[in-house]
Amino acid sequence: PPQLLVIRDLWSEGAAANASVRLIGLWKAEEYRAYLETAVMAATATPEARAAMLESIALFGDDRAKKTLAGFCTEEWKRELRRPAITALATIDAPTAATKAAEFLTSVEAKEDLLDLYTAFLNRKGGAAALAKALDGKKLAADVAKLGVRAVKASVAQDAGPLEAALAKAGGLGAAKKPATPEEVKALVLDVAAIGDPVRGEAIFRRKELQCMACHGVGGAGGQVGPDLTSIGASAQVDYLVESLVLPNKAIKEGYNAIRVVTADDKVFLGRAVREGNGQLVLLTPEDKQITIPTADIVERGNTKSIMPEAITDPLTKQEFADLTRFLSELGKLGPYAPSKARVVRRWQLIEGTSPNMSLARTTRLAAAAETGNAFIWSPLYSKVSGDLPLADLPKLVVWNGNDPLAVVRFQLDVTTAGAAKLKFNSATGLTMFVDGKPVEAKAETPLDLKAGIVTVTLVVDRAKRTDDLRVELDDVAGSPARVSVLGGK
Repeated sequence: PPQLLVIRDLWSEGAAANASVRLIGLWKAEEYRAYLETAVMAATATPEARAAMLESIALFGDDRAKKTLAGFCTEEWKRELRRPAITALATIDAPTAATKAAEFLTSVEAKEDLLDLYTAFLNRKGGAAALAKALDGKKLAADVAKLGVRAVKASVAQDAGPLEAALAKAGGLGAAKKPATPEEVKALVLDVAAIGDPVRGEAIFRRKELQCMACHGVGGAGGQVGPDLTSIGASAQVDYLVESLVLPNKAIKEGYNAIRVVTADDKVFLGRAVREGNGQLVLLTPEDKQITIPTADIVERGNTKSIMPEAITDPLTKQEFADLTRFLSELGKLGPYAPSKARVVRRWQLIEGTSPNMSLARTTRLAAAAETGNAFIWSPLYSKVSGDLPLADLPKLVVWNGNDPLAVVRFQLDVTTAGAAKLKFNSATGLTMFVDGKPVEAKAETPLDLKAGIVTVTLVVDRAKRTDDLRVELDDVAGSPARVSVLGGK
């Protein structure tokens, strides 16, 4: 169509380029299909660009698309192309993709990106059943199977029971753990008071693998798909907290039940209903993304189980469970876990030492992460309830041997009225600061002249010089008309 943007370089990076690539398949622009099929094989393609190209190929939805994607799912291709190709194929041909996935899963290492592959089947009507059937007779590494079980637990797919059983059998995991009995719940409640430690519990709550803050917010930072936990301890009894953790489907908080929607093209959507009207349903997904679905496209719809995964606390020891619950029980009460009115930075993003990030740092420089439109991959990070960001949570990135170890983090300010404001640091030692890409000297109190809009503050932390945790607070400047807030959320 004439309105299609010309894609000059399918290897280019960035969200805008990837969105344009997806338009090729969405609009079924045949004249660009060959470019997609060639460009996706390039070794220089980023994971995000490659995923966009494969998704675009799948959007054509015809036999050629199925054949092309199936060709990329074979052993001759490296994991970097084979896994996302299977994921894309699952959206248009689940049975064939399931066969390819079962073959792939027998010989791979357990990496986090397998969760996307499993989720692709869980999000298609009949996809979980197809993968369960394809896994019959296969042998998987235990950790590969565990990632699949984690994906099943994190989903609210109604037909995923056979897939969980198939994964357990293929990975030799044994039978699934039975739900906690009333007697076991009572024993856990007693443990919270007897041995629970909220300090250790906060550290457990912040563990990346538990993903607590992916769904729940504390002090305005974190996910929104689950209930806010800022004052949960002041409003909920310990037995309720224990049951919420071990029996998440027993008592779902009003307004937080999940809806399962199947559309006419067999796509399955899961999430919490945000609003509905004018022929559209808006869902907030477990990934904290809002999706809009035309109600005319919905062929199945109904409430389902809690968005909170079952057995999420199974990996915890008895002591760890007691510590975690004790921490939750203290949130909102007078003391160190009481709500604070201070405008501290709680939602951060950081650069982890992944291969793509370090390769980019070596071809540019790590401080280039402060520049607008940089191609670094950022990961979420959150402050403690106190507002402190533990220094131990920050990596020590060494770009070249002999360089000082650095960490790079950033946060955003929402400026609705321009003017002067200031940032207060607990210590400026070891900090190099950039505001919207421009260097600003970091001081204990750093005045800023802010323009309206979203302002990004990037900090390069010299890990060889800094020993204090990081705390940043936004404060007003007397007489300034500025209206500024710290951006929260996920």
